[in-house]
Amino acid sequence: MASLEASPVTSDEQHPERIGENLAPFNPSMGPVIDVALDMLQLTKDDLLYELGCGDGRVMIAAALETPGLRCVGGGKWPVA
Repeated sequence: MASLEASPVTSDEQHPERIGENLAPFNPSMGPVIDVALDMLQLTKDDLLYELGCGDGRVMIAAALETPGLRCVGGGKWPVA
């Protein structure tokens, strides 16, 4: 099994000036983490994958490439330009 490593994320308590700015900072999952998650999900072509906070969609893309016919819906909060 692949080892999972988390990258350090600073809390808003350490940076009070940022409270509310990034309630969920973008912290992308790396390949081995995605592989483990998809193995655990055991998705089939009949499934519908919802990914909240999908960021750049890398989990959905990997799932769709691994499981032809899989439907995916992703959502996130993006700043208004």
